[in-house]
Amino acid sequence: MEKKKKLTGSFPAKAAAYFLLAVSAFIVSFCAVVIIVLFEKGYYTSDPMNVFLREAEIYIRTDAYTVRDYLAGKKFEYAKRVCEGKNYEIALLNPEKTAWSNNEGIIWATFDYNRPEVTVTAGDDADLSGWMFCDETITIPLDLSGGSLSINGCQIEEDTRYIFRFYFDPEMKEHDKIAEIYTECCNMQQWKIILPWICGISVIVMLLCFLFLMCGAGHRNNAEGIQRGVFFKVPFDLYAAFYGTIVILLLLLWFEVWSAQIEYVAMFSGFVAMAFAVVSTFFLTEFAVRLKVGGLWTNTVICRTMRFVGRAIRTVWRGVCAMFRGFPLILNTLIAYCGIVIMEFFGVCLFMRSESGLGLVLWLIEKLVLLLIVVYTALMCKRLLKGSEALAEGRQDQTIDTSYMFGDLKVCADHLNSIGQGISKAVEERMKSERMKTELITNVSHDIKTPLTSIINYANLIAKEPSENEEITEYAEVLVRQSGRLKKLLEDLVEASKAASGNVDVDLRPCEVSVILSQAIGEYQQKMEEKRLELIVTQPKEEVSIMADGKHLWRVFDNLLNNICKYAREDSRVYLNVDTRGGSVDIIFRNMSKYALNVDGEELKERFVRGDKSRHMEGNGLGLSIAKSLTELQNGRMEVVTDGDLFKVILGFAKV
Repeated sequence: MEKKKKLTGSFPAKAAAYFLLAVSAFIVSFCAVVIIVLFEKGYYTSDPMNVFLREAEIYIRTDAYTVRDYLAGKKFEYAKRVCEGKNYEIALLNPEKTAWSNNEGIIWATFDYNRPEVTVTAGDDADLSGWMFCDETITIPLDLSGGSLSINGCQIEEDTRYIFRFYFDPEMKEHDKIAEIYTECCNMQQWKIILPWICGISVIVMLLCFLFLMCGAGHRNNAEGIQRGVFFKVPFDLYAAFYGTIVILLLLLWFEVWSAQIEYVAMFSGFVAMAFAVVSTFFLTEFAVRLKVGGLWTNTVICRTMRFVGRAIRTVWRGVCAMFRGFPLILNTLIAYCGIVIMEFFGVCLFMRSESGLGLVLWLIEKLVLLLIVVYTALMCKRLLKGSEALAEGRQDQTIDTSYMFGDLKVCADHLNSIGQGISKAVEERMKSERMKTELITNVSHDIKTPLTSIINYANLIAKEPSENEEITEYAEVLVRQSGRLKKLLEDLVEASKAASGNVDVDLRPCEVSVILSQAIGEYQQKMEEKRLELIVTQPKEEVSIMADGKHLWRVFDNLLNNICKYAREDSRVYLNVDTRGGSVDIIFRNMSKYALNVDGEELKERFVRGDKSRHMEGNGLGLSIAKSLTELQNGRMEVVTDGDLFKVILGFAKV
């Protein structure tokens, strides 16, 4: 399917926009210059007649001085001929008898003011109020160095200033310079209204063309995305410098022509504005394309230079750091110390020789830099200290931020992070191994439990069957006894696995220690008597309560008392104490072992570890492990202490 063409991607449309932009810029500049000139001449601020009089001033002032010289030389006929073929007349007035409404006060004139048939039209008197033609100010002295002067019976006095008045013909019948000035003033009076409208319309057209070109920057029909121009590979700062050079040259040319005639200034300003508008629009469209594509800053000579300098500085810095990294830390510290001492020595020498205070300034700068270094080192050391504390507390997942570190500080931080990662990995592997071991024991126990149940059932059936062969009966009893022992081992394995993995429901409630302990003692009282064990129980008189799960606590007591019945020496005493110390309750079991205890107390708490190395007694080494796990699940602690033949277990719980 052919893609729909857009106006912003059309090359003819863009060319037409550039053309209209150039023409509009020319018109705007031309009209602006003309408007400024008209404003300076007063077309927008004063009366048109005043503008005309100011423009004609140089010509009529010259004739006024010419008439004065002829009158002073008594050449009256020559004076009358000055205004022949011109659109104005000149009259000499007595400053004491001047009047605009009649011919009163006229001493002499280039026209016959006494003949009534002769009329001279002066136009609107109010239009002749400019400073050049005002009776009070337009005065020309008469030089009477050649003697006295009398004109038309009026004695001219040397110390008196006389006024020359001009009478203009509004029809401008004669084709002189005044008529040209008058015609030009009339035309400008009309153009002063038209030019602002032309300028405003041209500004709107120029802005519309500019916006169209900016929107179409980089767009082309039959092409996807933003298209790069032919100058895209040129670095943007060089491109901008070239544009700035062109603008400066245009401004210099414009200032050179500004003092010429108005026609040339307006025309040349239009061409300069046209060139400036086209060049600026082309520059801004290229700028827009680079913004749309991206990489404006990276495609500059400044950026490339800064990158090169940065890479060079980093290379030199790495080389210096590598050189000093090879030295011992103490040697690096001594080098830094010697460098500081040398700097301070030269600073002191400079301070003693100089009176301008430069040495003091350098000393302050050196101390400021040293302060920054000390603060930086202290902050990095604090960061290392926090990281080591976290590592010591077992928070291996917390790493030390090595950003802005360098040298041995960064190496130390990396080592600590490596240690933490190694410990975390080892702990994770250990936990994974424990989980796999627990899952293996649980799965195997469940797999063995089903056939074992069948073996036990059939063994019981065989044992119950009457038989004349006594050996078969004995074999059946052994089979029943050993299968029961194996069942007990599997149950203990499952229980130990659940307790170690925490997969046990615990309901913590206040429990009275004496009640549960008395129940457990009652269960094993007969067994202890059969083993000839004397039980001595010491409990506080008041009731003692702890937060525990009664079922699991009874299971702990059961395991410990069962362990005592199995391994305690006959004809010995068993001590069971309940001690309260502050906010804790300690339940202590002590007995003398019938076998030598060559195993550490912590090792006895591990699974399948027994004090009976010969293993000819009943037991599987899981009792203490189960008791330990259940105690910890109830937020308690369990300690096993062995001292010779003395075996002691301490259970600690928080007192309610």
